[in-house]
Amino acid sequence: EYENLEQLMNQFCRVPLLAEFSRPVALLHPELITAYSKIVEHPVDLGHVCRKVRKRGYSSLREVQLDVWRIFSNCVRYHSHPTNKEAVPSFVSIALHLRNFFNA
Repeated sequence: EYENLEQLMNQFCRVPLLAEFSRPVALLHPELITAYSKIVEHPVDLGHVCRKVRKRGYSSLREVQLDVWRIFSNCVRYHSHPTNKEAVPSFVSIALHLRNFFNA
């Protein structure tokens, strides 16, 4: 089961739209981290998920699904938060599209 999961995550992580989700916000956009950390309680990125899959750190497929879901949920939360002056509304639709793609 883990081998199939690794293959799936490797393919998923190569989707061009996922570049913004591949590394922590603190690394990609350090200027946003103060506002981001006030809005998002449990940050996670695809790089973290892929590394954890490779190390077989998940005890179930459901844990992987929850972490991937959290990535896109965090994006929607951050970019639709009413106090966020740095929000990019198009990121909400991208995150929802990618979540649906992953769930397919």
